[in-house]
Amino acid sequence: MHLGSPVLRHGAASVAFFAVASRAYTLVNNFNAANWMSSFQVQSIPDPTGGFVTYLTQAEAEADGLYKIEGNQVYFGVDNTHVISPTGPGRNSVRLQSNTAYNNALIIGDFAHMPGSDCGIWPALYVFYRMCSVIIVLAASFQTLGRLLTTFACLCCHVEFDQCPSQMKGNADSHTAGLLVPIGLQEARSISVGVSSFPDVKKMGLLNNHLPKLVEGVNIGVQDQMTLHTSPGCTVKVGTQGQTGTSTGDPNCGDGGGYNGCAVVDYVGTSYGTAFNSVGGGVYATLWNASVIEIWYWERGHVPADVTAGTPNPANWGSPAADFSGCLFDTYFKNMNIIFDTTFCGSWAGAVWAQSYCATVDASCTDYVARNPQAYADGYWLVNSVKVYQ
Repeated sequence: MHLGSPVLRHGAASVAFFAVASRAYTLVNNFNAANWMSSFQVQSIPDPTGGFVTYLTQAEAEADGLYKIEGNQVYFGVDNTHVISPTGPGRNSVRLQSNTAYNNALIIGDFAHMPGSDCGIWPALYVFYRMCSVIIVLAASFQTLGRLLTTFACLCCHVEFDQCPSQMKGNADSHTAGLLVPIGLQEARSISVGVSSFPDVKKMGLLNNHLPKLVEGVNIGVQDQMTLHTSPGCTVKVGTQGQTGTSTGDPNCGDGGGYNGCAVVDYVGTSYGTAFNSVGGGVYATLWNASVIEIWYWERGHVPADVTAGTPNPANWGSPAADFSGCLFDTYFKNMNIIFDTTFCGSWAGAVWAQSYCATVDASCTDYVARNPQAYADGYWLVNSVKVYQ
């Protein structure tokens, strides 16, 4: 997941892909300031990634000025004014999930601003299978149902908890999926379920199984990492379109139980965080179908004319930043909701804290996040639109 996260841009192709890419795409949803709040639900839930964060309700977020419409843009961000306890529940933030779920789509996100490259922060934009996230949150919240829900998650959500009976592991339905577009991540924690204990999120399958991450980075990172996390069996290669990013790690997207995933790093200097914001933001496009997942990124002022005109044609865009092919993606990614969140110190950023520059500022990720609210003055999304074509 080192993806973050996400909403962001990639590509892969084959003969079948070219037939799809050159056809006309129909706009099915245009999420913007006019309809955003009726199209996304605010999720006040325990953080699935074990982050040092409190996700507010919509009423709380609006009252605190963390979720609002500003002119023709949608703003949602994190608390940047209050010093909090490092042993408390975490810094206030907003998590959003689309009301609509998708199967195969061309998703184009236009962002004026994303959370900046700050120590401890992990913003993300991604797509995720809704039912499994609900099941796991319920399992974490209700002790009397914990065992039953955990068993269901093991069987149906491909969640390989340590407490899953061995005969269940590897037999789960492949519905726990997601196109993830994160932008930052940190240290992991455990969640108690009755007398059982969930392992670190890297073993939970929440963020790790069947997640395509479109935009992701951690701490003071300046590069976007695009990662697919799946259950075993999805091994990718670079598609015939080629890619401008660099593949890293194992091409097996189920590597490390799905935690490591298969990643592509975009070395374009403005693809993420503070550098992205310095050029006025930009546009990410993700094409997801049965044979490819491709992601493109364009700086403001370099967006293709067909995208601006609302008649997108991926065949005209050249090589994407990431071009995943070679896997039967429809087997792994189904009924996906779009999710935005910004957490702190979860299972990535926290895990790499000690090896990063941030450790020279403070030895502890949670201590730093708790005591330095001013560091997150730029910890917000400013969205022009998210358009979904099919």
